[in-house]
Formats: sequence, structure tokens, C-alpha cells
Amino acid sequence: MSFTSQIINILAGYDVIKKERQLNQSLSEKDKVISKLQGEHVRLAYKYENCNTQLKQKESECAVYVEKNSTLEAELEQIHKQFLDLENRFQDFQAKLSQTEDENRELDNKLQDAVSEKERLQAQNVEYEDKNNHLLSSNKQLNKEVSCLNNQVKALAESISLKENEVSDLSQKNNSLSESYCVLQKNLQTASDEIQEIKLINKTLELDCKKYIENNNQLQTRNKELQEQLDEVNLKSEEYINQNCSEEEIKNLEKQIQKNEEEISSLNRTLTIKEDDIKRIKEENKHLIQAIEDERNKIISLSTKVSKYNNLNNILYEENKQLKNRVSILETKLQNENISEKKYSNQDESFINDSLEGMPQNQENNIQNSIDSTHTNDKPIKTLSPKTSKSVISKEQEALQLSDGNIVDFPEIINDATDTTVRSIRYVYNDKGEIVNADLFFQKSSAEEISHVSRMLSEADIKNGKYWTCGICRSRVKIAHRRYRNDKESLFFIHAQKNVNCPWTISANKSKDYYTEGIDIEELTEDEIETELNSDSKVIYRNLKLKIVSLLNSEKSKAMGVAEVCIDKIIRSNSPYMKWRRPDISFNFKDRKVVIELQNNNVDLDTIVDKDIFYRLNNIQVIWVFGNGEESRYDYMKLFNYKNTLFANHRNVFVLDKQAMEESTLRDELLLKCNWLDENNMWKFTIENSSTNGILILLNELTFDDEFCKPYYFDANEPYFKKYPEARTEYMDTLISREGLKKSIEEKWVNNSLYQDALTEMRKSGSYAEISKYGDLWGFRFNTKSLINPIFTCEPKLQDNKFYKVTFNHKLGIVDKFGMKIVDWDNDFDYDDIYYDDINNCIIYIKDYKAGVADKLGNEIIPAIYNSIEPWSNGIFKVQKDNRFGLVDLNNNIIADIKYNEIGKLETGRAKVTITHPVQSWRQLENYIDNKGKLVSKYSNLNDDYFLVQEFGLFGVSDKQTNIKVPCIYDEIKLWVDDLVRVKSNDKWGVIKVSDNSICIPIKFESIGNYIHGIANVTYVGIKSCINIKGEEVVEKRIQLQNTLVKTLKAGKWGIEDKNGNEIVTHIYDEIGSFRRRLIGIINNRIVKLDTYYDYPIPMMGKLENEENNKYIIAVAGLKCYMSVNQLHSFGYSKNDLFDKNNMCDKLGFMNMNFHTGSYAIRYLDEKNLTKMLSFGDRNSNFALNEVVEGYIARIKRKINKTGEKRIVNVTVKFPNHHMTLVSVYDFANSNKDIHNYKLNDSIKLKKIGFNDSLDRTVWEIL
Repeated sequence: MSFTSQIINILAGYDVIKKERQLNQSLSEKDKVISKLQGEHVRLAYKYENCNTQLKQKESECAVYVEKNSTLEAELEQIHKQFLDLENRFQDFQAKLSQTEDENRELDNKLQDAVSEKERLQAQNVEYEDKNNHLLSSNKQLNKEVSCLNNQVKALAESISLKENEVSDLSQKNNSLSESYCVLQKNLQTASDEIQEIKLINKTLELDCKKYIENNNQLQTRNKELQEQLDEVNLKSEEYINQNCSEEEIKNLEKQIQKNEEEISSLNRTLTIKEDDIKRIKEENKHLIQAIEDERNKIISLSTKVSKYNNLNNILYEENKQLKNRVSILETKLQNENISEKKYSNQDESFINDSLEGMPQNQENNIQNSIDSTHTNDKPIKTLSPKTSKSVISKEQEALQLSDGNIVDFPEIINDATDTTVRSIRYVYNDKGEIVNADLFFQKSSAEEISHVSRMLSEADIKNGKYWTCGICRSRVKIAHRRYRNDKESLFFIHAQKNVNCPWTISANKSKDYYTEGIDIEELTEDEIETELNSDSKVIYRNLKLKIVSLLNSEKSKAMGVAEVCIDKIIRSNSPYMKWRRPDISFNFKDRKVVIELQNNNVDLDTIVDKDIFYRLNNIQVIWVFGNGEESRYDYMKLFNYKNTLFANHRNVFVLDKQAMEESTLRDELLLKCNWLDENNMWKFTIENSSTNGILILLNELTFDDEFCKPYYFDANEPYFKKYPEARTEYMDTLISREGLKKSIEEKWVNNSLYQDALTEMRKSGSYAEISKYGDLWGFRFNTKSLINPIFTCEPKLQDNKFYKVTFNHKLGIVDKFGMKIVDWDNDFDYDDIYYDDINNCIIYIKDYKAGVADKLGNEIIPAIYNSIEPWSNGIFKVQKDNRFGLVDLNNNIIADIKYNEIGKLETGRAKVTITHPVQSWRQLENYIDNKGKLVSKYSNLNDDYFLVQEFGLFGVSDKQTNIKVPCIYDEIKLWVDDLVRVKSNDKWGVIKVSDNSICIPIKFESIGNYIHGIANVTYVGIKSCINIKGEEVVEKRIQLQNTLVKTLKAGKWGIEDKNGNEIVTHIYDEIGSFRRRLIGIINNRIVKLDTYYDYPIPMMGKLENEENNKYIIAVAGLKCYMSVNQLHSFGYSKNDLFDKNNMCDKLGFMNMNFHTGSYAIRYLDEKNLTKMLSFGDRNSNFALNEVVEGYIARIKRKINKTGEKRIVNVTVKFPNHHMTLVSVYDFANSNKDIHNYKLNDSIKLKKIGFNDSLDRTVWEIL
């Protein structure tokens, strides 16, 4: 090189020639590039021409496409319309789908029930199969037995033929037995008579026995007294002797002592005799009882034989004849026995008087009744039943049975306030519109008040008058009664008409003297039933009629003015409405017609009132007579119908008892015993004040009331009304003249008759009443018959095609389609509008734009507080308030809460109701209620203690008695644990305690799983976790990490928390590990790199699946990973050191990860590795893009290649801020730098040009 060249090089600072060569070389390279680019330019120009040609073609095509586009836009608009239509249809489909889902849920429940039922049936089937097998074996055994029985049948057939021959013989004997029937019947009668006589003798002996016992007791007492006296005498004698008494006095005393001793011995002998008599009587009594039993057995045997052949009608006819003959014989025999008794009583008068002195009065009467029982034995002799031989006394006879003949007072006439009858009609409305409680009325009212009201209500059946109405249906009511045990009565209200549409409907049986429905009836005993069946009161009263007729036909009666006496003769009337009646006895007395009616318990109040009105209309005097002519007891006067007659007849009572009949027979003229109640409701004549219970009067001593046709002896009303003026007012208000009575009956019956004729024609022709008009007035007619004269000021308006609303002088009424007045227009109520409810027989009225309910008289039942009211069922109304509907009864008690959006019509015992969903206000829920307004709920077993209840498609919980514990407001309910249930509302779940309906776990979770081993999986805001029974979050597994961090498992998902439990990594991963200080999550068999960094390895769990190519294939949370076998061995571990018997290992960590190939190497983390920091990886956030940084090389990493040569693969650069980064050999190559030219601690300047996220490496340019 020349000197000049060197100087030039020195000045230039470089080798100019070399540089020139380089530049020339570079220039030649650039020329090559330029030539290459020129060739490329030519190619591109050619390509441009082609593209331009294609562009023109595309423009022409575009024009075509524009036209097509306009067509497509039109089609698009049409499609949009179709889409909207489909969207609407889709919404409808969604609604149907929701309904289908509800149905599916219901079907699922049914399916579950069916499955359980199937399992039960399968179990039963197995049981039945076992039984079937047993039956098959039994059947074989039975077949054997059948064959054996067949043989026996053959033998029996032969025996039957022999028996048939015997039967023919018995048949002949049977004929002879039937011929001897009459003889047996006579024997039977004789045996019956003898039994009665034996019973009478037995009772007499029992009486004698009791007398002897008492006398014996008295003798013993007397003996003791005498012994005491003797002791006293001895004591006194000693005193006298000590006092030097005279000999004469001593002798007198000795005589007195001797006399006393003789008296004592006499008494002892008498006592011994009486004791022997008592023993003898007891023995005789035993023999008599045995004889009675033997006779009874004979009678039973005879009755059994005779019952096969008797003809009941012929027997009764023959017995009736025998009875009449027997009565005369018994009367004669009784008189003889009475004579002998008198003789016996005279002989032992002192003894008997002493015996009866201490005896109770009722016992004495009973003994006398038993002695005199033959007097009342007027019943026909019937075939004795084997069941019992006890005589039967009817209730009528029991009230009128004979006493001992002593006169007793009439019973006190009071109301029985102890009656505890459960009455069906619990309250009524009186004629003033006031509410009357039935129980209080019958318990607090006097007997006279009840009688007055009952007669008034019964008269309303016949004439127009005051009446009381039912508390529910407002139909007319009246008072009825029922007798039960111990001659007590129950009084209660019943509907006056039959077939009344009312919840309190009761029916009357007038064939009895009581009503059989309407109250809680006590069951009759067998004796009472037999008593009713065997009652013979008709025979008694028939004989009484004959005796009265005989007395009225006597000469004295005729001389008094009695004539034309008849028995059971029909009296006819000119009135077409009450044409005839048949009194017991009728006759003429002077210038009057008089009838006698015998009152007994078979005569009910309606009959009494009916006859009183009939006789008054026809001016016939009626005398109601109590008694049967034989009794001396008067308990029957306490009965309802007797008291009614008493108070309606000037408080007078006429009785034909034993005393009156005997006196009448003696004097041969009719005498009636009369008594009356004074102003204090006490009888005028009593044993205490008059020594009698009434006075005997003749017909001519009566005062005949020509207005009311009720004869009386003393007008007891006057003093009573003087003391109680208010009673006079009430009494006078019910009185009406005879002419007024006729007019009232005529109006009731004439109007009813005319209407009934027209109604019959309308129903035959299928027609209805027509509206008639005269001037400005309207009425109703049918053909030519005027049903209601034109009086209405407005044209009638038809309601529900059944009733007309009419207006009369601004007052409203109701008329049905047949022209019948339903609600009277002549009323006192002032309503804006009315509507007739034929279901409940009341009116619905409107007042000041509010609706209420009233009865047909206008009395308010339900106040006007509702927006609307309509009848729903019998006794129940549908009401509306504030756009909600409910149900109330006639007492305005809420039957169904006023909460429903709608309540449908009642069909087949139930009605549909709708409400708004408690949370989703746009949803309408449907359910059903029954005819009582109760929700029809669906019940299914939740557990042994509770039912799952479904209403309106929502669920609740009830106990086994169907008491609601959790209201039906939840979309779904599932059993959780014990009495805790999971509830779903608005797509959120929570837990409720059933016993107190308290929320134990808030309703906020997307899901709550089953409670297993003390925990349950839950999902909240998309995050799964576990909770305990208190709702507290629970960790399933914990792995302690470095730096106070914890890896936790919740609800089967892993996450990481700090020491305070704050979640650092959400629990959503199937497994969590770390690689290059970055956390790695595995979810759904996929790797997820987290933006969270950690310096230490995190252990994971994996399962060894197999071994291939010198690698262990391990599944970590479903992700396939591998572990080098050689590497494991190089660290001194074997497979058995890592994996348990289930091939599981819980200390695995990532070693290398290739995200492009999906190849993941893992290693075993022993205790040393767990505490060793990981190699770092860059974070994208450490450096900004294009940021230039300067540092030094802190480490050089080399790797031996396949040829054995060590090559540098990367260097670690450390920066002044202590950050580090890796610079790979590729970064040097891309920067045209040779990595081998760098040494440790060399300075290096870098520029960030990118970031490799898969490798956590920053891409550098080496400056």
C-alpha cells in the first residue's frame, strides 16, 4: 500500500480501498436488486393491466349486482315482515313452551309417583308370586281333599234319600201340628196371664218382704230401747234399795222388771217369727223366679213353633176378641184382690203404716203403680217375642200413666232453659227485621212468649200475617219440636216450606209428633223404638170418645141443652179454601155449635192452629181437652203443643182425668176439670192452697167467646195483661176480626189460585207473562188474565233473562217471568238499583256506586262497601274491591281473600282463579278453588313430616294436616336436609326452614346442590363454591403455598387465596400450576395462562395412565402430559416413589410447555423443589413497545448440540432497576449480531420490538 493511500486512510479513518471495494460490491448488489425490482415492476405493470381489465369487468358485474341488490332489498323487506311474524309466533311458542314446561314438571311429579308406585307394585308382585306358589301347593293338597270329599258326597247322597223319607213323615206331623195351632195359642195366652199374675204376686211378696225387714229393724230398735230402759230400771232399783226404799216400792219395781222382761221375750219371739217369715218369703221368691223362668222358656219354645204357621192379621183379630173378654175377667179379679188386700191391711194396719212411714214417696207410688198396673192393660194381646217378656209402655202412656189415685198438682209451666240442642238454623229475622239468635231465644224466652211466636208463625201458612225469616235465605220459618228421652223436648226453627234452597235446609216429618231433621238427634234405644211401634194410644182415645159421647147423650146433658152428639163427623164449610174438618166430638149446645178436640202428642201445632181458624171462620166453639180419663199425672202439660193450647185459651186448661171421669160417671153428665195460670204464671188451684188441682165444671158454666170461639171459665188474660202491659200490646197486634181473617185468607188463597191457574197454562204452552201498558203505566198479563195491574211508572227491565226490575213511585221491586211478585215494590228501602239473586233468595243493591246485599224486605245483610257483587254459589258471593276479587258469605265473612285478578264460574264443584306472580308481575298464574272458596291444592310427599303443596303453579310446604308452613310463592322447592328446603324464586335459589318459614340462606344463588357430608355446592355470580348448613362458604381442600398463599378447592374447582381468605385466583379451574413464575390454569382439558405471577412451583395432582417411548403419560385434570423416565431415574426416584396404589400423585409441576404442539412436560416436585424459585419469564408490562434499555450480560446459557459442540442459546441481561430478561440467539441473528462475540458483564443496548406470549419472552432488537 502506497504512502498516499495510507495518508488517505488515516484521514478517512478507514481503509479507503477496502471501503471502495465494499461499496462497489454493495453497488453491484444494489444494481442486482434494481434489476430485480425492474423485472418485478414490469411484472406488476402487466399484472396492473390485467387487474384494470378485471376491474372493468367487475364494474359491469357490479351494475348487475346493484340491480340484484335492489331486488334483494325488496325481498329483504318482505323477509323482515316475515321475521316479525315469526317473532310473534315465536313469542306465542315460548308462552306455550312455558305452559308445556309446567305441564312437564307436573308430569315429572306424576312420573316420580308412578315410578314409586311401580316399585311398590313390583314388590307386591314378588309377594304375590310367593303367595301364588304357596297357593299352587295348597291347590294340589285341595285336589286331594276334593277327591276325598267326592266320595263323601256319594255317601251323603244316599243319606239324603233316607232323610227325604223322614221329611215326608215330618211333613205329615207338621200338618197335625198346624191343626193343633189353636190349642197352642190358648195355652200361650193362659201362660201369659199366669206370668202376669206371678209377677204381681212376686211384687206383692217383695213388698211384704221389705215391710218385714223394716218391721224387724224397728223391733230390734225397740228391743234395744227396752234393754236400755231395763238397765235404767235396775240402776234405779239399786239406788232405791241403797236409799232404804220401802218393801212395797221394791215389789212394784220387781213387778215392773218382770213385766218388761216378759215384753222383751215376747218381742224376741215375734222377731224370730218374722225372721222365719222372711226366710220363707225369700225361698218362695226363689221358687217363683225359677217358675217364671221355666214358664218363660216354655213360652219361648211355644212361640218359636207357632211363629212358623201364624197369620198375623187373623191372630190380632182373635186376640182383640180375647182381650175384651179378658179385660172384664181381670176387672172382676182385681176387685176381689182389692177386697182381700183391704182385709189384709186391716189385720196388720199398724205394722204396714210403720213400714210405709219411712219409705220414699216415689218408691211408694211405684209399688202402688205395680199393683194397679192391670187397670191400664188395654193393649191387644200379641204373640210373645222370644227376645223379652217385659211390658212396653209408650211415651204417650208414660206421660199419662196411672198413679196411686192421689191428687197431684199440675206441673209448673216454664221453658226448659237447659236444652242444649245444636240447631241448624242458628239465627232468624223477626217481623221487625231484627236478628234473633235461635239458641238465646229458646233459652231466654218464657214459655208464653215461645207459644205466642210459634202460633203466629203457624198462622202465616194459612193467612197473610206477620212472619219470621231464615237468617240466610230469608224464607219463612216456624217453630218445631222433638221429644227425646225422659220426656224432654228440643225446640228449633225450620223452614215453613219444603225444598227451600238454603244451607240450613231441614225437613219435617209430620207423621210423628216431632221433627226428624234440623238438629243433632240422639239415637233411640231399642226399648224406645219398640215403644213407638207398640203404641196403643189410639185405642185409649177411641174409648175416651165413646165415654164422652155417652155422657153427652145422658138425660142430664140433654136437659142442659146438649143435642145432636156425633163422633168423628165431618163438618163442612162454605169457604172454598178450608172446605171441611173432622172433629173428635161435635154437638149442639143451646144455640151454639160446639166441638171437643182431644189433644195428645199426635196432634201437632199446625193442626191445632188450622182447626182453630176453621172453627172460628164457621162460628163453631172449640174446647181442647187434655187427658185420657184414667190418669192422675199431668207431666204431659210441660210439652210444647199443650202449652201452646193453654196460652191460646185465656190461660185456661180443661182436663178429663181420672177424678173428672169418675165424677162424670157418677153424676151421668160431662164434667171437666178446669184450672188457669194467674198473673205470676202459677196455677190457681193447688193442693197447698185449695186441697185440689182444679174445679169440676159443667158446660153451662163456661163463657163462650163468640168472636174467637174459645170457651173459657175465667179470663186469666186480664190480670196478666194488667201486670204486663207490653204483653197485651204484643197480643193485640196479632189479633184480627173474623171478617178480617176471612179477607186475609181469601187474599192469600185467591191470588195464589189465580196465579196457579195462569202458571199452569204458561208452563203447558211454554210461554211467559207479557208486559202490558195502559197510558204511561206498565203491568203484567197472560192472555186475557191480568197478573199485575198496570201500576209501574217505568217499563220493566229484564235481568239475566229471568226477572224484571219494576219501578213504582220511585221504588224498586222484582217480578219473575211468570208475573209473580218476588220483591215487593211497596217497600221502605231506598236503593239506586237492585238485582234479584235467585240462588240465595235475596237482592243485590247499589247505593252511592257501591254494592251490598239485603233480604227481600230490604234488611241489610252485607253492607255496600264493594265495587261489585254477584252470586257465586249457595250462600256465597263474588265481590270486587280495588280491582281484586274475593268471596264472602251471607255474614260478610271472607271465604276467599280479595286478592284474585279473576274468579271464574263454579263448574263441577270448582272454579278457576288467577293472580299475579309475586315477583314477575307480567305473569298471570292460574289455579282452582272449590265450592267453599278454598284453594284446590296439589299435595305430594316431601318427607315423612311434610307435603309439597302446589298452587297457581307455585310451590309451598304444609304439614301432614295440610296446615301451610311455607306459602306457595316459589317456582320450585326441593328437600335439602331435615326441615330445610331449597326454594327457587326469580331464577335464584336459597334455603328456608319449614317449621318457622325463616330464610336460613339468602335467595341469591344460581344453584344450590344436594347437602352431602356437611357441604353443598353452590353457584353465585357464575362462581362455584361450597357452603355449610348455615350458608357459610366451606373449603374442600387446602394446599399451603409459599408467601402465605393457599391453593383451595371449592365446589370441585381450584383457586388461590391469601392468608385473609381474599380470592386471588377465582375458583373456576380444574387444576392450577405454574410455569416460569406465571400461573397456569387447566379448564375443560385446556391450558389457560393467567395474568398472575408466582415465584414458586405449585403442586398439581395427576394420574398415571400408561408408559410409552420411555415416557410416563400422565393426565392432569384431563390434560395429557408426559414425564421422562430417564430424568426421574436421574434424580433417584422410581415410579412407586411418586404414585400410590391408585396411580395418583399430588406433587407434579410443569417443566416445559410447547403451546404450539400441545406438548407439556412435567416433573416431580419434592420438598426441595417446592421451595426453589422458578426461572423467570418476562411480563409484557415490564417494557413498552420500542422502548430502548441498556444493561449488562449477567448469564450465558450454553447447550450441547447433537455433534457435541456447546452452543450459546441465550443470555440473561440485567438492568439497573433489577429487572432481567432473556435474549435468545434468534434475537441476535435477526439483529445481524453474533451472540458468540458477547461475554459476561458486557454492556448491551436493547430495543423492544414485540412480545412472544406463548413463551413469555420479549422480542428484542440488539442495538
